[in-house]
Parts: sequence; structure tokens; C-alpha cells
Amino acid sequence: MVKYDQMGIFSKKKNTTTTTHTAAHSSAASNAILNALHDSVFVISGDGNIRYMNPAAAAMVNFPSEQAKGLQYASVIHLLDSNGAPVQGNQNPIATALRTSQHTESKEFNISKIKSREALPVHLTATPASPEITVVILRNITQELKEEQERSEFISTASHEMRTPVASIEGYLGLALSPQTATIDNRARAYLEKAHEASRHLGKLFRDLLDTTMLDDNKTKIKAVPVKMDSLVRDIADSMAPAIADKGLNYQFGSNDVATATISTTRKIEQLLYCSLDVDFLREIIGNLIDNAIKYTPTGSIFVYLQGDENEAIIVIADTGVGISQEHQKHIFQKFYRIDNSQTRDTEGTGLGLYIVKQRVEAMRGRIWVESTEGKGSKFSVALPRISSEEYERQKMAMESSMRPRVSTDASAPSASSNPAATNPKTAPAPAGHQISRGQK
Repeated sequence: MVKYDQMGIFSKKKNTTTTTHTAAHSSAASNAILNALHDSVFVISGDGNIRYMNPAAAAMVNFPSEQAKGLQYASVIHLLDSNGAPVQGNQNPIATALRTSQHTESKEFNISKIKSREALPVHLTATPASPEITVVILRNITQELKEEQERSEFISTASHEMRTPVASIEGYLGLALSPQTATIDNRARAYLEKAHEASRHLGKLFRDLLDTTMLDDNKTKIKAVPVKMDSLVRDIADSMAPAIADKGLNYQFGSNDVATATISTTRKIEQLLYCSLDVDFLREIIGNLIDNAIKYTPTGSIFVYLQGDENEAIIVIADTGVGISQEHQKHIFQKFYRIDNSQTRDTEGTGLGLYIVKQRVEAMRGRIWVESTEGKGSKFSVALPRISSEEYERQKMAMESSMRPRVSTDASAPSASSNPAATNPKTAPAPAGHQISRGQK
């Protein structure tokens, strides 16, 4: 027959003494392991009732394990969002795991102790172990977040302090290389050019580090404005055309006729696409993706085009370069991740560019993904939420209205009725710099 042990995990009981003794020993060992864990473990049934809590879980929620058994998990596990509000319905990752039977994981929530109401940041994982059992593990990450904050503050301070001297070094090296300011022999010029390139790389590293810490600390603010995507994307992409040409590569905007397996051959349909986004963010996103395409395309072409569906405007940057393996595609948007192989080893980079791009895209409620075949090129797609033409006009008018100077409503300001010149055009003074001729009315 089938029975549930103390943790709610089912097992078959056979009518043999040896099997019963082995099962009891196994259950005791499992309990000892769970009781010794520092992480909080909850075993929840398919109907949402708690079947087991280890001592760490009881301490975290400040509620006795025995009393929790049989209760709905939501009455014991009080999750709060970043604003301190209770997490409801589909926003609750535990509810999502129970409903979909899919693994969920998040570091975005706090848990509130039942009696003291103290809120603790947690790393939550909810994993369906069977159709009838979901295991929820909560780990207190207070110390981890504190250390991350200290690390971010150090990196931010160091990056900020180093930017000025590095910029000075780069500037003086540039002057030394200029024929108008210095005369140097070819051998010295070669050394200075290497030093200049290294200083530029170092300066970019500090800028990327500073951007990364600002992103991680949520200090970057979105300045969204309504835009026409076709003209904006073309302008940004065209500004990179000289750099593409310097590499000896071909550049096309708006053509999908690329003879590689990784790039769609559906022709671009001309359509008006509108979005509300941060223009500086978009320049950084497209610029970084095209810069990567230049770096990793020894010969061939770079294509940029824009397309859309009912909900999104999709920017595509495609190349015929070295491509990215399936294994590397899983990690390329991670912080400090760089592909290390014979084709990319000599290419400079900080390993932060695509991480920053992904954060910028997601800050604008968008998404980014890559399709690539090693040796045949890559295609990066950035999808951003569309707005209707009516919404574009409404936001544009609101923005223009907010930029107009406001008329003073001060009661002490002279009104038209108290100023005869204001109501009599013959006596009204001419505006500065403008003379009224005798024939002018």
C-alpha cells in the first residue's frame, strides 16, 4: 500500500520486516538531514497545505512546525514585494509552481515573520517533486545583499575616482601622437599608440563598471519619450557606418537578404512603429550590438533592420561573423562573461557590454535574445513594447506642453485691465528688437 511519511513524501510499504526497517531508517536519516539544514524547507501538497517544515523554516516564519501542518501555505509564508506590499495571486512564485508544476526561483521577495513582522530578504525556490508535492526552500540573503552592496559601493567609488586620471592619460597620449603638437619617430609612435589604445580600453572598463553598479543599485532612471522607431533606429545605425567601413565590412539597413542560416530571409515590410523609450538607452543598446558585430566579423556584412508585430517593435542586428556556440549562448548576457576560443581571444572587451545591454532593454520593459550558428554569424533581436499612433501623439503633445513656459498667475502681476497699454495697441510698447513702421497694424 501507499502511505505518506512525516514530510509528506509518499513511499510504498511492503509486508516484510526488512523493508519496513529500511524505510524507517531512511526516513529518520532524511529527517536528520533536513533538521540540520540552515535553509528553510517547506513541503507543500498539491492543494496548498503544508505537510512539513524543518526547524529553520519554523524559526524564519516564527511559527511552530506542528501547528503549521495542514494549514494553507499563504497563512504561514507571508511574502512581501520590494515595496513591502503582500504578494498576491499569480505574482506569488509558490502559487505559480503549484499551478504550472514548473520550477520557479526569485530573489525579489521578502518574508515577514508572523509575530514580529520583521521582513527578511530571501532567495526562494519552489520545485515540484511530484504531482502531489512541491518543495519550497527559502534562504536568508541579508548578509549576501549587504556584501553585494559594499562590493558595489567600492567598485563604484574606485571606478569614479579612476576615470579622471585615465582620461588625462588618454588625452596626453593623444596630444603626443598628434603631428600638430609633437614630433616623434616611428618607433616611439608605435609604443605610444599601444599605450593610447590600452588607456582607452581601461577608460571603457571603468565606465562599464560604473554603469553596472548603477544598474545593480537601481540608480539609473528611465527618461522615456515617444519616438518614431524607423527614423531613430536608422539614424543610430547609420552613425556606426564609418566604423563598419573601417573594418572593410559591408553595411545595409532594412534588408534581410542574407545568405546565412541564422538570419531570416523575410523581407522587411515598411510600417510605422512607435515606442515610448529612453533614447540614450537605445543608442547604447544598438551601438554596443553593432560594435560587437564589427569585432566578431572578420569579413562579410552587418545588417540592421526593424520589424514589428501587434505588440512589439523588433530591432535586429545580424552579421556573417564567427557565430556563437549553443553552450556560450546560455551565458553571454551574464556579467563579466567572455567567450574564450581561438577566434575571440585577441578581441578586446570587458565582459560587461551585453550584461549592460540586457539590463537597459529590460529597464524599458523589453526583451533580448540571440540566434547563432558557429561559423555562420549571429542575429541579436531586441523587442520593445509598441504604442499606437494615437498614444504617440498624446504623449508628444503632453511632452511639448510640459516644456512650454508657464504664464504667471501671481496676483501682484499687472492685469490687462490695470494697464492701458495692454489694451490699446497704439500705446503698447514695441517688443525689444522689433520696430513698428507707420504702415504696420
